[in-house]
Amino acid sequence: MSQALQKTVYAVCAENEGGKAIGMGRIVGDGTVQFFITDVIVHSSRRNQGIGSAIMTALMDHLNQHITKGSFVGLFAALGRHPFYERFGFVARPTNELGPGMVYLRR
Repeated sequence: MSQALQKTVYAVCAENEGGKAIGMGRIVGDGTVQFFITDVIVHSSRRNQGIGSAIMTALMDHLNQHITKGSFVGLFAALGRHPFYERFGFVARPTNELGPGMVYLRR
């Protein structure tokens, strides 16, 4: 786990009034050309309160300050969650211009 966290380019943690983590999101990648948004999650008791949107806004603000033309920013949305990410400019694939998003599952 610590090795995975060391590969984080940028991270956001949302806390409640007592300082307990209630949500997070992070960006992994090479920090120059490839970026992936991952681990965007909000505790089930705190969902639908704008916390996930605030996390994504912070992640997108960081990306928009650091990506250059030709950079790739990807993510894998959980089933049924793609409309949330579309609000931030992400496009569900495949489209007529983009092939399908794919994932490797080691067997």
